[in-house]
Amino acid sequence: MTLASLLRSLREVPAPSTLVGKLTRIYLFLALMILLCAGIATQVFIYHYARTNAAQNLRTHAVALAHSLEAAVMFDDASFAEQGLGNLEHYPEVVAARVTLADGRTLARHGNSIAPDLADGQGQEVRVSWKYMGITVPIRTDSGNPGRLSLQVSIERLNRESMLILASGAALGLVILVAAYLLFIRMSRRVSQPVETLGRVIREIDRNRDYAMRAPVQSNDEIGALAETFNSMIASLEQQKHSLDRELAERRKAEAELERHRLHLAALVDERTRELTLAKEAAESANVAKSAFLANMSHEIRTPLNAITGMAHLLRRGGLSQPQGERLDKLENASRHLLEIVCAILDLSKIDAGKMELEVGEVSVEGLVAGVGSIVQSQIDAKGLALRTEILPPSCGVFGDVTRLRQALLNLVGNAIKFTEKGSITIRVRPIEEKAESVVIRFEVADTGIGIAPEARERLFTAFEQGDNSMTRKFGGTGLGLAITRRLALLMGGDAGVESAPGRGSTFWFDARLKTGPAIPAMPPGIDGREAEAMLRRDHAGRRVLMAEDEPVNQEIAKILLGDVGLLVDCAEDGQAAFELAAMHSYDIILMDMQMPRMDGLEATRQIRTLPLHRNTPILAMTANAFAQDKARCLDAGMSDFISKPVHPDTLRSAMLKWLSTIRSQPSGWRP
Repeated sequence: MTLASLLRSLREVPAPSTLVGKLTRIYLFLALMILLCAGIATQVFIYHYARTNAAQNLRTHAVALAHSLEAAVMFDDASFAEQGLGNLEHYPEVVAARVTLADGRTLARHGNSIAPDLADGQGQEVRVSWKYMGITVPIRTDSGNPGRLSLQVSIERLNRESMLILASGAALGLVILVAAYLLFIRMSRRVSQPVETLGRVIREIDRNRDYAMRAPVQSNDEIGALAETFNSMIASLEQQKHSLDRELAERRKAEAELERHRLHLAALVDERTRELTLAKEAAESANVAKSAFLANMSHEIRTPLNAITGMAHLLRRGGLSQPQGERLDKLENASRHLLEIVCAILDLSKIDAGKMELEVGEVSVEGLVAGVGSIVQSQIDAKGLALRTEILPPSCGVFGDVTRLRQALLNLVGNAIKFTEKGSITIRVRPIEEKAESVVIRFEVADTGIGIAPEARERLFTAFEQGDNSMTRKFGGTGLGLAITRRLALLMGGDAGVESAPGRGSTFWFDARLKTGPAIPAMPPGIDGREAEAMLRRDHAGRRVLMAEDEPVNQEIAKILLGDVGLLVDCAEDGQAAFELAAMHSYDIILMDMQMPRMDGLEATRQIRTLPLHRNTPILAMTANAFAQDKARCLDAGMSDFISKPVHPDTLRSAMLKWLSTIRSQPSGWRP
């Protein structure tokens, strides 16, 4: 077995699990290394000494033999040289010898041939291989250095003696190792026994949880100190165990009490959860019912309002006397007021339900204020008031919901007109905070009216509240305008408020945070109602229109309004009739109500879009369903535009002109 295999076998031995085994393994490894190193060092020294001694003997013998061969070389006498080399027979270690002259001739030879690597040395240098040792020395004469003597001896006996010494040393080392191992085992028991006793006590304590046990102290050394420390630790653990047992008993008692409370609380939570679930379902049902009620009420109110405003428009076009015109003005004002109430209630409902969505477009502050002024100018003139504006525009373009800004500002201006009998109304606009991405703009409306008492200001921005809620209050109104203004301002990232004193007028304000960006070039002004009417009569007379409407009065009004500009109108009393007419005839544009018997406008639109003839025909929703989701449903069904009732004649004509201008310029005529 080689040394490498022995070391590999030792590495493959499983690691011992006991302390004595581990110490024994460490001891054996160290002893083996010491003996191995000592043996190798001794063998190297002995071998080196023996080889050095053999080399010295070889050199001495070679020099003496070369001296005896000087005469034979001088006279080139081969027989005398052979005789001189013959004496080497008495030295069996010499395996080869050779005498060489200066010209390279071999004068005499003995034994085998000399290996070239052993015979080429110079200056009496001894050369050694694994089996042989060789030397070449000069043969000196009076005439110079004419020859050389080369000797080659075997060192096999030297190698055998070295191996014998090595084997003897190894055997002696093994004996010493075994004796030391037995002695170590005997001594290690005296060290490991206290450790094993301590380990046994620890296992007993761990298995039985008996902290009253103690480890015996068997010595005064480190192991004895370890046993004493262990006993002290066990004593502390015993005390802690008693304390923990007491705490555990108290905790279990508290947990039992807590569990009783938890079960009671869980029952209460389940009960409250059921109540809240029922309340939530009831609230959601009420909210759905409220939305449905508001939608139905809006539809039911807007439908007759459409008839009222349409008939009023037709009556005014027919010519009236002054008393009749005044009565008609009152009728239109009443219908307009009723529509404003309906829109205000719907806006408040949408804001409360979180369904109010703001649009983003460029806002021209000057144009916004000018538009509001033109809307209320007639009311200002009727009361003899003065309208002033103070505008400080922002330094860059701003973007927001123009419609909602106009609505909020109109609410403030309308409120100021209502409560101001004389003096003036001032609209102020200025930025109060500017950042890189947004700007906060304040809109103020100051009046010289009656003012507001401090105790009444808090409820002004509450729905259905006014400064005077008594039955005999002088000023009417629903009390929704200011509430809607504040909620719109909050939606736009601002707020609303008032500064006022009785008899000194009031200043109402609201803030809106608008996005900033580069200004967009102004669009050309839109076409007004009169211009739209003239363009329809000039460019689109003879176009055919299909109107789906279940209300006869609305049919009559629409036919008259569209007929006045030269359009040819066919009426269908429901969606089914509209689909049948569209399947038989070609129409340039279709007006579609939403709520109709047999088939509603949404389904009728879907059916009409399947007809190749009307796949791209403009279909305009003209309905009393004015919610944003109603508009979305119409557009999803395939309609092109949305007009809410009551429909102003100018709005209807502008929409007709817009969509008729997108189709071919020649009248379609009638296709049976």
